[in-house]
This record gives sequence, structure tokens and C-alpha cells, in this order.
Amino acid sequence: MQPRPNVLIVDDGLDAAELLGELLAFEGYQPHLAHLAADGLALAQATPMAVALIDLSLPDNPGSELARELRARATAARPAPLLIAVSGHDRLGPYAAQIEACFDHFLQKPVDIDALLALLPPPGRSGE
Repeated sequence: MQPRPNVLIVDDGLDAAELLGELLAFEGYQPHLAHLAADGLALAQATPMAVALIDLSLPDNPGSELARELRARATAARPAPLLIAVSGHDRLGPYAAQIEACFDHFLQKPVDIDALLALLPPPGRSGE
């Protein structure tokens, strides 16, 4: 059995974050939820994350700042996660420069789960 890839979800939309976490858990991933950038950074420091889904507008810090911090703290032994920006704004909206500079991918809310799964590393599945 392969380990389940850790996926950090940082979104102040509590219901959306929980639903996305449940969908990813069902698909074989290990979701870790935070609703503030500071909590997301703490989770990423405690547990290596394969992927980070980060809302661009968080109450305590812009999602782009969290993405920059995750990249800055990366090491050879603990590389930065795949960084995916998530926003209700479109890619060409007010966050375009931040998305381009800080993230590997962008998904508009509501997140298309098939598009998300196509970006993620293959999961390990429990019990298979």
C-alpha cells in the first residue's frame, strides 16, 4: 500500500474547504485543512505536503504570500509542494500577476474536481 499524498487546503470558506477535503480523501489523498495562511504554513512545516491548494484571498495574508513562503522554505530533502491557486476570480482578474509569479497552476471556484485530479500526483489507496 502506497502512502496517501498529503494535500494542504487553505481556504477561509469553511464549507468549501471541508467538501474539497472530503472529495480528496475519497479519491485516496490525505487532506489537511487550514482557514488562515498562518495555520497553513504551520501545517506545511509539521507535515510534508505533496500539493497545496491555496485560496488567493485569505483573511490574514494573501495566498500568494503563503505560496512564496512555502517555496522559500523548501529544501532538497523537503521540496515545495505543487502550488495550486484557487479563487473565485478568473485567471485574468486582479490576481493575474500573483498567480503567474507564485503558483504552478490555477483553478477557478467552484473547483472542477476532474481538472484538479488531473494535476495531482497519483494517490495511494487504502485497502486496495
